[in-house]
Amino acid sequence: MPNIEDFTPRTLEQNADSFSNFLPTGLLWTAAFTENTIFRNFIKGAAIEMGRWQETLQKVALEYIPNMQTSFIPEWEQTLGIPDSCFSITNQTDAIRRRNILIKFTCMNLQTEADYIKLATSLGLSIQIVPYDLTGVGFPYTFPFSFFDPAFDWKIIIFTEIAGVFPYTFPMTFDTSDPDVALFECIVNKQKPAHTEVTFELEPNQP
Repeated sequence: MPNIEDFTPRTLEQNADSFSNFLPTGLLWTAAFTENTIFRNFIKGAAIEMGRWQETLQKVALEYIPNMQTSFIPEWEQTLGIPDSCFSITNQTDAIRRRNILIKFTCMNLQTEADYIKLATSLGLSIQIVPYDLTGVGFPYTFPFSFFDPAFDWKIIIFTEIAGVFPYTFPMTFDTSDPDVALFECIVNKQKPAHTEVTFELEPNQP
């Protein structure tokens, strides 16, 4: 079955022939296929309207898909709750707004580390998620007093051109001029599992 976005309007002649093919056979109807006859011109007039309907259908088919639409961007954003504390619509291009709509859909199903890595990839980021072990003795390790468990604490290393300095204040955040990094951090902090603590580190080079 073809995809809806692959729909293309038919030509005037194709639509006129489609109309004519539904007519009865016989000498009375032969003018339906004869150019420059009154009957053929009448059918072409109807075919023009069919072509306009097909063009409208094509536009709707493209607008139906979030990453291809333009006219329905505000409707998609309103449905998904954009803007919010992470996503902005101010001074954003249509391309960025379409991307954010897709990312907002992605946020509905963030569960595993692999999901967060895919999220970062969609933002053009390369990351690594590792258990955050304060003891430095390796993994696995359980802190004796149980208030820290590296199995449920992530350190997310973001490989970027922006050099990051590890902060020693709480909450641990980074000042960055990269809006995609800031968006990723915001989404992670909102969507992370309830039992998980996350810290971020910026590394200047990809491993």
